[in-house]
Amino acid sequence: MKWLVLILLVEFVLGVIKVAGCVGFIILGIIIDCGGVGDQGYLGSKYWHDPGAFANGFKGFCSVFVVAAFAFGGTELVGLTAAESANPRKSLPQATKQTFWRITFFYVVSLFILGLVVPYTNENLLYASGANSKYSPFVIAIRLAGIKILPSIFNAIITVSVISVANSCTFG
Repeated sequence: MKWLVLILLVEFVLGVIKVAGCVGFIILGIIIDCGGVGDQGYLGSKYWHDPGAFANGFKGFCSVFVVAAFAFGGTELVGLTAAESANPRKSLPQATKQTFWRITFFYVVSLFILGLVVPYTNENLLYASGANSKYSPFVIAIRLAGIKILPSIFNAIITVSVISVANSCTFG
């Protein structure tokens, strides 16, 4: 029983770090897009027009879903966690409804902001595979803005997120 409490406590701390990182990036992304940081100036929807928002049209748009589907894996843990609560009949529906809004906020809004501040033609995006967190789109956005120390901090947040996934799998 003590190990379960420890896993949940660690997941809570890691979750707070992940949420703070996502919210911080959304705020920073808006500031970058409005020209508040770096030499880029006001970006607005510049990258939605040049090089364009959707590479390869509708086919390219749909192919992204195949690659990004892994990001939605693990949402079943919401049901597992709610089932462990004192009142599962009340907690399970509530947790399931909140999952939609969390996915919308953290995934969709973050990716929309990324689309505004990083062009899809950026050559560093090609190297974003495996353990190369320095080529994460979030880190690339921060580097394009010319912020020096923040890419290392965001790499640490990415590492914490990976540890959180391992911790969640242990709980599951």
